[in-house]
Amino acid sequence: MPEVLDYLLDIFEELAMARGMGMSGWNPIGYTEIMSWCYLTGIQLGPHEVRGLIALDAASRFPGEIDAEEQEAKPDISWPEHK
Repeated sequence: MPEVLDYLLDIFEELAMARGMGMSGWNPIGYTEIMSWCYLTGIQLGPHEVRGLIALDAASRFPGEIDAEEQEAKPDISWPEHK
């Protein structure tokens, strides 16, 4: 992961520590949890950052299950510098 995205990984790890576990494994991190985190921390995330957190969550819960063709079909996302 590019160094510029370290802050997003830190946010993901904080959110992941607060989630629960169900019979099929870790519960997904949803928009409500992200919105609550933003409210409590006073940090506003952009839509691309929220999508990144959701993608990190899916990759952590289902490692190695991203279809290569699906990954290639997705557009390249440029990440603006976090302030």
